Amino acid sequence: MTAIDLNHERQLRAAAARLQEKQARQAEAQRLAELYNTDPKTAAAEDRRRKRQEAARRRAEEQQHMLYLREQQRQRRAALPDSYKHAHAKARQTPCPSGLGKGLHFLPNLDIAACLFCGLTVDQISDPAGTPAAPPAGSEPASSGLFQ
Repeated sequence: MTAIDLNHERQLRAAAARLQEKQARQAEAQRLAELYNTDPKTAAAEDRRRKRQEAARRRAEEQQHMLYLREQQRQRRAALPDSYKHAHAKARQTPCPSGLGKGLHFLPNLDIAACLFCGLTVDQISDPAGTPAAPPAGSEPASSGLFQ
């Protein structure tokens, strides 16, 4: 086969694929027309409108859920004692024995009660000689560091 023949064959395959896509779209429009008991163009427009409304409803539900989760987190953090908040802030400025990151303990937020690098709890960091107290309710366990 020559290059011209190969090019012509490729063009024929592309045209056949376009025709199949067009037929599939027409069949879908016909199915929607039967579903909505109307003509194909109106049915397709109705289906697009319905899909847009469904997507908008889903986005609104997700946004409401995110607002709910943020409020729950705010209330949970507000309920933490000030002593824990101060100890947590101090622990974030204390050098970490793992040497990872910037060399400080990694406690990204108040919900995390243990360094993600070395696994030490806030109580162990702030009072290494004392006995550790229980972390606040709902915080992650301090069994081991993330990168050990």
